[in-house]
Amino acid sequence: MQMAQETGYHYMVALICSENTASIKLADDCQCDVVECPLKVGHKFGRWLDVT
Repeated sequence: MQMAQETGYHYMVALICSENTASIKLADDCQCDVVECPLKVGHKFGRWLDVT
């Protein structure tokens, strides 16, 4: 994130599967904000997944 700021980026966007608790914890540890939780946007192994 520091490199993004140093190169002039203001926002970074990530979509994390809501079941991926390790990635959600990493984003939280990096002080990322959850701004929206789209539902049923990914389809994998025959089922729809939400993202955080």
